[in-house]
Amino acid sequence: MADDSADTGVARGLRHRLWLCLWRWRHRRRSRRHLMALDDRLLADIGLSRSVAKRQGERHFWC
Repeated sequence: MADDSADTGVARGLRHRLWLCLWRWRHRRRSRRHLMALDDRLLADIGLSRSVAKRQGERHFWC
């Protein structure tokens, strides 16, 4: 019986870690897409150039 509950806890932990990983990837993808959509004036307001925004936007979502 104790082994079953330990396995359930491990599975729950793995599901949680997977969910967090997928959430981070989605958040990065969305943030980078929004960054690339900013105009030059807004990029200048946050201290970024168009080339830096483009480079960030082209990064893979898992990086």
